[in-house]
Amino acid sequence: MLRGDTLNTNASWIAKKLSERGMDIYKILVIPDDVDEISSSIRESDEEIIIITGGLGPTPDDMTRKGVADAFGDVLVMREDLLDEMREVHEVTKDAEVMAQLPSKAVPLKNPVGSAPGFVIGDGNRMVFVLPGVPEEMKAMFDDVLRHLEKFGKKKHYVAYIKTAKPEASIASELNEFVRRFPSVKLGSYPKGEQVYIRLSSRDKSELERAVEWLKKQIE
Repeated sequence: MLRGDTLNTNASWIAKKLSERGMDIYKILVIPDDVDEISSSIRESDEEIIIITGGLGPTPDDMTRKGVADAFGDVLVMREDLLDEMREVHEVTKDAEVMAQLPSKAVPLKNPVGSAPGFVIGDGNRMVFVLPGVPEEMKAMFDDVLRHLEKFGKKKHYVAYIKTAKPEASIASELNEFVRRFPSVKLGSYPKGEQVYIRLSSRDKSELERAVEWLKKQIE
């Protein structure tokens, strides 16, 4: 991805799925296959939830497991139960056995499509989900991520969308007034072609409904 050879479609797909459930995405990073970079990026992050894709295969450039373990002061251990499960479905070579090594504190996430298991690890302040980089495998495992997020007690945001054919510049004053009137409602304005899509979100459902009604009257 850093060379431009591969598009980061995983990030956009994950962001869309989380946004649809009222969750805010604060940062998307692309980092190299380097243990220290992976580890430091996790340790230096302020976010409660981190989702990582890629780097779980058996080749020398697959360093995610080690990087995540280092970030939590943990070590990799061979999970014989995972190795047995992998062998039941796939032919596992000696080199491929490394995919059953996980941080000792991690909880495995089963991969129903491919051979490399994912995992989740946390320390009470944050949770890190690690999924394969192959889009089909990542998507097949994402329901497990959502179930864990519900257990973590993430506060849900209610979301609404408004679209208008008016140019963004012509509604700037109304949007600024909106921010003053509804400080608890987050606003994002996104021009697409000849229309502007406005995303509104709030933890207060009734306040969001009032905000939507007000803004529609101003710009439609």
